[in-house]
Amino acid sequence: MDISELEAIGLSPQQAEAYAYLIKNGSTKPSLLAQHLRLTRTNAYKILDSLVELNIIIKEADGKTLSYKPDNPLALATLTAKYRAEAVSREEKVNSIMHDLLETYSKHTKKPG
Repeated sequence: MDISELEAIGLSPQQAEAYAYLIKNGSTKPSLLAQHLRLTRTNAYKILDSLVELNIIIKEADGKTLSYKPDNPLALATLTAKYRAEAVSREEKVNSIMHDLLETYSKHTKKPG
């Protein structure tokens, strides 16, 4: 699996590596992921929890033991749809204030662009 493609959809390099590891291995404990990715256990937990927040992996507790497994890869499509909706919303907000911004800019700039 090409990690750069996962990065291109918005995952950090470490998130992409962790996600790819889970897709290949099915499930893991933070300590095993930390060992594989050469991270501290604390950082492994942070990365895994960030992937849970993105709703692309699932956290499971068995007593005191935590393990993480990938959600269906279709969850990535949901994530990218969310990113697209956020980008469209930001664009609409910029467009809604652009006229006022340009008008104010022109009044206070000798060489309006």
